[in-house]
Amino acid sequence: MVVGQDYTNHRVCRQRHASPGKSGSRPRHLRYTTQYRRPRPGPGAGYPYLRSLPPAMPASSPFANPAPDTGLLRAELAAARAALAEAQARATYYQQLFEQQHRAVLIIGNGCYTDCNGTALRLLGLSRRDQLLGQPVGSFSMPVQPDGRPTPARIAEVLDQVRRLGWGRFAWLGRRHTGEEFWEDVVVTCIREAGQELFHVSWEDTSDRPPRAGSSYESENRLQLALAATHSGVWISHLTAGYTYCDQRARALLGAAEAICPHEALLPLLHPDDLPRLRAAFRQARRERQPFDVEFRVQHPTEGLRYLMAMGQVQFDAQQRPVRITGLLRDITDRQRTRLELIRKSELLEQMLRHLPLILGRFDRQGRILELVGAGLRHLHTTDNEGVGRQAGYLMQDMQEPIAQVLTGQHVRFVARGQVQGQPVYLQCFGFFDESQQCGVIFSINATESELSKERLRTEKEFSERLLNHSLDAIAACDQHGSVTAWNHIMERLSGVPASTMLGQQLPEFPVFAGDTAQGAALRSILSGQNTPHYNVPFHCHNQDCEANLLPLPMPEGSAYGVLVVIRDVTQRNQLAAEATRLQLRRQQEILSAVLEAQEAERRRIAEGLHNGVGQLLYAAKLSLPAGPEVQATRAVLEEAIRATRTISFELTPGVLADFGLKTALEELFKRIPHQHLPVQLHILNLPPRLPAPVEMAAYRIVQELLNNMLKHARATTALVRVAYRNQALHLAVHDNGVGFEPATGPQPGLGLPSIRNRVELLQGTLQLTSRPGQGTTVQITIPDTPAPEG
Repeated sequence: MVVGQDYTNHRVCRQRHASPGKSGSRPRHLRYTTQYRRPRPGPGAGYPYLRSLPPAMPASSPFANPAPDTGLLRAELAAARAALAEAQARATYYQQLFEQQHRAVLIIGNGCYTDCNGTALRLLGLSRRDQLLGQPVGSFSMPVQPDGRPTPARIAEVLDQVRRLGWGRFAWLGRRHTGEEFWEDVVVTCIREAGQELFHVSWEDTSDRPPRAGSSYESENRLQLALAATHSGVWISHLTAGYTYCDQRARALLGAAEAICPHEALLPLLHPDDLPRLRAAFRQARRERQPFDVEFRVQHPTEGLRYLMAMGQVQFDAQQRPVRITGLLRDITDRQRTRLELIRKSELLEQMLRHLPLILGRFDRQGRILELVGAGLRHLHTTDNEGVGRQAGYLMQDMQEPIAQVLTGQHVRFVARGQVQGQPVYLQCFGFFDESQQCGVIFSINATESELSKERLRTEKEFSERLLNHSLDAIAACDQHGSVTAWNHIMERLSGVPASTMLGQQLPEFPVFAGDTAQGAALRSILSGQNTPHYNVPFHCHNQDCEANLLPLPMPEGSAYGVLVVIRDVTQRNQLAAEATRLQLRRQQEILSAVLEAQEAERRRIAEGLHNGVGQLLYAAKLSLPAGPEVQATRAVLEEAIRATRTISFELTPGVLADFGLKTALEELFKRIPHQHLPVQLHILNLPPRLPAPVEMAAYRIVQELLNNMLKHARATTALVRVAYRNQALHLAVHDNGVGFEPATGPQPGLGLPSIRNRVELLQGTLQLTSRPGQGTTVQITIPDTPAPEG
């Protein structure tokens, strides 16, 4: 028996095929397009079950009139010939309908195929009728139907239903001559003619056709979408027959070659260590008559070791005997590997806490300690969890303020200083608030030795700087007013001015420290009160390459600083290092380029996972909801989640940038900005259709990062972004009227400037940042469309 799925084109006129006892009636599943009389067909014409109809009555029949009138006989003969011609034409018409309709047609009699049309041969992959005719019913069907019943039993049930009702319609799992399985939608009509029972079978292959809305297969399609989204397959294990049916996905997950396999053929695919657990789960499900789910491993022929989850339930017959197990098979390889990786990381963290001077503390919203563990507690003379229930920071009062910041949701990084039993203790700490557990977390490492070492180094450094007065470098010093207080003999030789002349003179007025030089600007910044040393300031003097180190010198007043200047001749060193520097710069640019490329690749991978994984799961969940107002809110939440997933995917990997260029990508980016929070204007001038891909990507990421910083930190009310192309370079200008900051010394949380600088330097561009507290921020960037050649 052969089956299919589409019902739309089954339109055939068959008045002669009415069921016995309903003369002249039409089967309800047939639709008529034209009404015809019912002439008696001639011999050999039309359907095979019409070929046995008798011809028109001959003139020599004993029932003819004994003395017919010649004219009347001629008229009757002409009428009979016309009726015969009409019957032959009608029989030819029905034969053409039988042969030419797009649905496959089979005639079944005495349990065999007795006739077929060309469409049936084509869909079954046959070339001749004798390959089909005479074959028993079910020869071109799968041995087991999807409901788990053998095909012969299913055929008997279907034919019995058709005998009782006159017709039937159902789905079937067929098999072509090549062995390929396919889905069919079948319409069967029972025909009784001259005491003979025939079955007219009309079917269609619908394996690759999407179901019509509202059809009975729409739910099946949704189920298949859900199975595909969750990487799941269907399996049916027939316990009495000893074989298992697997759909295409289940076969792909197991690595099985056949849809129907004996149980023994599947055992080599299963990991031997997991067989006892599988058998125990099945036995328990049979004994307790409860659904089961069990995880196991398979040795996939092509993909290696895979982790699967089998879910299902044992089914029983009328005598309460187990007959089959029906269930789903799901691929959990990625989840299992992630879980194992988390276990490994947890074990690693536990080992670190046991053997390294680390401390892990967790505390609730009231600041009470929930957990306090780690080998670093030994330096604080306490043990694991000894302080549970007490206020966090009781060991070191220096931690109270950072703990309060953590409880407000901030990330903090700080060094806690205190004393334990009269000894100084330093803890390098990092803290954050764990939203999932609703607790604060601070991870600390005992940095006492390193901090004490730093203090010793600072002391030694100050002592060393004083010793520079006796070094071979050129050394000069001035007080807080700029008057020269020291001028060694190397400085005399370098400058050509004796110490007797320079002592008491203004050092900022010396030509080497003119205001338009880097060393002059550094000198004036220290004299103005900025306690910031300036190291290795390069300058050129008397055909020599020099470097100046300018160090603040605390004055006795305590609030002012003089300046210690150390100058050395680095001409030869610069010449030797020039080549090495050039090679190192090239290497650094290559590494930076690889890092940025890896970041973009990771963003694309995450975006694809969100779009193809989470997005599809949400969409499948939405489709699985029944219609009705009671789930309207749930549907709205799912739609919002789908939109959020798409937005995150777009922000991670803007496909519009690669497809349409920088201008379109920026316009699309600005459409996604919540303008009710920050009105932003975008001006694009003379931008060519396309720029080199690295330039476009860098410009897009820079604008994206700066806009994110505005929304998070600037507290601005207006912002302006200008993008222009001139003189073979791309010019970006981003301005906001926010709170601003001090670029030289002020904190810059979350600005992302290192990332922006790296991108600009990689493309050999320039970046200028202008900002003042309360006066907003302006960032100007220039990127050449073709990087300059390396010297």
